[in-house]
Amino acid sequence: MEGLVWIVTIIVVVSLIGNLIAIVKSYKTYQRFKHTPYFNEALVGCYVQFQGKVISPRHHQCPISRKEVAFYHFYILGFRKYKRKKPQKGTHEVSTTLYSQTTGLFELLDTHNRKIAVSLDTSPRVDSHAILAIKSDTLPSTTLLEGYPYQQDKLTQSFERYEYTAYTLKQHTLVTVYGRLIHKENRYILTNTYHPTLPFKIEEGDQVSQKILWNTQIKNKILYSVGLLLVLFLIY
Repeated sequence: MEGLVWIVTIIVVVSLIGNLIAIVKSYKTYQRFKHTPYFNEALVGCYVQFQGKVISPRHHQCPISRKEVAFYHFYILGFRKYKRKKPQKGTHEVSTTLYSQTTGLFELLDTHNRKIAVSLDTSPRVDSHAILAIKSDTLPSTTLLEGYPYQQDKLTQSFERYEYTAYTLKQHTLVTVYGRLIHKENRYILTNTYHPTLPFKIEEGDQVSQKILWNTQIKNKILYSVGLLLVLFLIY
């Protein structure tokens, strides 16, 4: 019986330590976004946030839904399977980006009538740390769509399936953006950061991800930790 108590204790302590580490990491992330300074002309070159409604004068047709949108980021992935290296068994699936297209700039207007442009830059390289927390649609397919300028060297691979994904924003959508502030062509632009801890983020809504981070990754983990402490208290 005593041995079982020790096993349970070790499991609880390890879970508690892991949970506390996760809480600290999540809290640091939460604080980083919470205290990101709001847009100011003096902060050119810095990481800032901006919240406003989409007011882009240009309209585009989404490649998947064919609906009119103010902004879209569209890409095509090809998937193929590889055998796992020994001693592992089975296969694993790898994706390759065959084509991507972004409509470019879209504009936001905040409650103080301040205007800013947002640019998801995909050249000369893709920002792997960028986060698009906006409406998206994905269309799976076993055939490759025609009419796009694919990179021919990538098409030499044998793909088993494809996915077509489009992230979109409609006119007048409320958006929160975090990014690097630059001044170009007589206007202020929020764009890519290419930074793992200060990611360029386009988010639909009013600080939605920040609220989710607090409720699910901090608040719930704190409650779980309290539960683990109660278990230890009951054991001893």
